[in-house]
Amino acid sequence: CGGPLCNSPFGSRDSPSVCSQHAVMPETSESCEDTSGCDWVAGAWSACSNTCGQGTKTRAVQCSTGSESDCVKAGNLWNKPAKDSECTDFSSCTWIYTPWSSCSQQCGSGVTTRL
Repeated sequence: CGGPLCNSPFGSRDSPSVCSQHAVMPETSESCEDTSGCDWVAGAWSACSNTCGQGTKTRAVQCSTGSESDCVKAGNLWNKPAKDSECTDFSSCTWIYTPWSSCSQQCGSGVTTRL
């Protein structure tokens, strides 16, 4: 139970001890490799590299086994998620302006400007 059976050339079963005296027991397991279930794992996106306009965000992308070649063998090279992407963030934008100019009139209503 749980291993190879020992058969005589005449079809009867012998005890494993008889077989081991006359023949090498076959292996009961061997190494194998199957990459068909390998897939890409993408991490969370980083913050945008620019907080006032267009920038780039990045993330880690790796094969589920940790070996990129396994996902390539599985035929998933074309399904690999992007590691970086364009982004836009305006959270830190501020106005930059000059001081007010002198009034356009020295006596009465006028206009003052700034850039």
